[in-house]
Amino acid sequence: MKLPPILVIGKSSLLAFALAAATLDCPAAVLVYEGYDYALASGTDIVGQTAIGQGLTGAYAVSTAATNGTNTMNYVDGSLAFGDHYLPTSGGKLEMRSQGTGSGANYIVQVGLDSAMVNTQHSVLYNSYLVNFQSLSTGPTSGSPVNFGLWLDPGTATNRLMNMADIRPQSVSANRPGVRYGASTVNTVASGSLSTGVTYLVLARYTNVGMAGGGTATQFVFTLSGYEDWLTLGGGEESTLGTYAAFTATATNSNKVDIGRMVFQVSGRNGTERGYLDEIRWGTTLGSVVAIPEPATFALLAGGLGVLVLLRRRRSVVSFEI
Repeated sequence: MKLPPILVIGKSSLLAFALAAATLDCPAAVLVYEGYDYALASGTDIVGQTAIGQGLTGAYAVSTAATNGTNTMNYVDGSLAFGDHYLPTSGGKLEMRSQGTGSGANYIVQVGLDSAMVNTQHSVLYNSYLVNFQSLSTGPTSGSPVNFGLWLDPGTATNRLMNMADIRPQSVSANRPGVRYGASTVNTVASGSLSTGVTYLVLARYTNVGMAGGGTATQFVFTLSGYEDWLTLGGGEESTLGTYAAFTATATNSNKVDIGRMVFQVSGRNGTERGYLDEIRWGTTLGSVVAIPEPATFALLAGGLGVLVLLRRRRSVVSFEI
């Protein structure tokens, strides 16, 4: 008799199956989650709105008001998404926009954090969010750089844990991500440039937060294809993040950084810096801010991918006679 034809399963199907079977690593380790699931009209100013995200307190408030141009942070309908293998997304997103010139085109908004974050110590702290740029500003001829992103600080601007989706100083000819620890300057990636209309996953890791002696900030920025390659080819291992990230940056400093608030910054400086930011997570494990299948699931996935390779080599459906 004839056996039925071999079923050919694609790589994306195997990945979807593996992640569906997976349990996220320590979901209780999530300290902050803001998915902008607000019952607001699209285009509503986020300033003055009481934060409803996990780990947030109080209302969004202006920290530094822009003095020229058009500078806004608005709730907008429709969440950002990052393929089928990222964490679930819902609600809306935050639109951050700065249009102007010079130091006046700098808009900073803050929101409070609850006791799980404020003045606490963390040997390792992770942050992730999704971002999609609609326009990128060119660098200024002098002064402070273009900025787009967020950070934690103790309530003042002295020491920060910055995870910037875009940081373009006057001496840089391209828009690039960057990271900062303590009072050090922001370290940007050495090459490459961000693109408009592309959703990126911006991930950062900080060590020794709230502890004497400071620590290290490391940033990994992924495109969708890079993220899925990290899950499959890189095994979802923390050690392989840099291999599949489109951008990486590192900053080290000896300053102790305490936590008191979360801060959002957009500054156009020379043109219009505009983009969407969504799905903000802070947590104490990598698996609390990105989707990571359990090791057993990866073993299943690896076996399935091995079968897929063999099937592709044969290039045809085979039947057997018994």
